Order: sequence, then structure tokens, then C-alpha cells
Amino acid sequence: LIVDEKWDEYQIEGQSIGFSEDQLSFLQNLDYSDNFVVRVDYEEYNSLGQAIPDFFTPHLTVVPEQQARYSLGKEALLDYIREKNEPYTAGLSADQIGSGKLYFTVTKEGKIENININGYKSIPAIDLNLTDLMQNLPGEWEPARNAAGDKVDQELVLSFGNMGC
Repeated sequence: LIVDEKWDEYQIEGQSIGFSEDQLSFLQNLDYSDNFVVRVDYEEYNSLGQAIPDFFTPHLTVVPEQQARYSLGKEALLDYIREKNEPYTAGLSADQIGSGKLYFTVTKEGKIENININGYKSIPAIDLNLTDLMQNLPGEWEPARNAAGDKVDQELVLSFGNMGC
């Protein structure tokens, strides 16, 4: 489980190709917007037939059947944030800002809540502006829906800055 961008200490190890009953139970009990990682250790063979140990660690998020949607579209959302935040970032280098993530929840009612900025070299004026922009976003949000068609809360994340590889 990933909590606050860090791997939680809780792990369920296995030695088979498929998931164990404990692992399946864990996965089935995750909630929407929960983040987790699966580590798969394997051997890859080189051109000489030698086994080279390696691993794969995809980070995954549980998402509803139908994700929340912004009425004006994703590009309009990004353009709005980029344009309205430019006065606060003009003249700053990528190193001064770093990379970060803007977390927010689209509620069942289509409202924005739980705005949180994480992972970059915090600049209070930018933090306040991004929070204000999200609270006063033009347009509307269509809430996410689960497999039964019920409206559910969904956390969304916008990444910004120099993200690296």
C-alpha cells in the first residue's frame, strides 16, 4: 500500500505466479483512490543464456468504473491552471520549483474537496494560488460512478514540474 507517497510497511509476499488468497483479499478490500505497488521478481535471460535477476514494480491506483470528468475537458483544465499560475511561476527555473503533485477529490456531488499539494519545493504563493484556482474552477465536474452506477468520491492527481523519468 502507498500512503502519502511512501510504501507502507504492510506487505503480503508470495512465491507463485498467481496471487495468493491473502493477496486477493487485500486487493478486493482496497477502496477507490487507494494506491498500491506490486513487486514482481523475475529472471531474464541474456543472449548467452545466463539468467539475470530483475524486478518490476508498477504503481497502481484503484479507479471507479467511470472516472470523474471535467465538463470543459482535460486540456481546458490544464490550460486554465497553466495560464492562471504563470504570474507566480514566471522567472522561476525548473530547479526552483521541482516536481510536485496536486491532489484533489471530486465528491459524489461534483464538488472539489481535500486539495493538497505534495512533493515539490513548496512556494507558499504558488500553493495558495493553486488551491484558489481549484476552488474557483470554471465549469463543472461529473462525479465518478462505480460498477453499479452509483456516484462515488474520487481522488485525482495532477503532476507538475520536471517529473524526471
